[in-house]
Amino acid sequence: DSEKGIYSSLTVEELALFIKAQKETGLIRNKNMKQVSRSIAEYWHSKQKENISWQYLYNSMSTVEATTVNNIESKLMDLVNYLRKMRGGMK
Repeated sequence: DSEKGIYSSLTVEELALFIKAQKETGLIRNKNMKQVSRSIAEYWHSKQKENISWQYLYNSMSTVEATTVNNIESKLMDLVNYLRKMRGGMK
């Protein structure tokens, strides 16, 4: 398989919010978010673009729109529901 990186259904703006939320809640502990953006942009492919700009990713962390918040909230609820389903199947 020649796929390099992570191919995601998230937009760059959604990814930026997801990263920001992880930083703000302590899941990401790095202080230098520019470096985090560089590292992620190197391997992440968004819904819209094969290659994303680390600068755009980084800047998108500061300019969040309500629709992006709603989209990420919905995707996180999908994850929560998946985990609940998994837990229900455990013995």
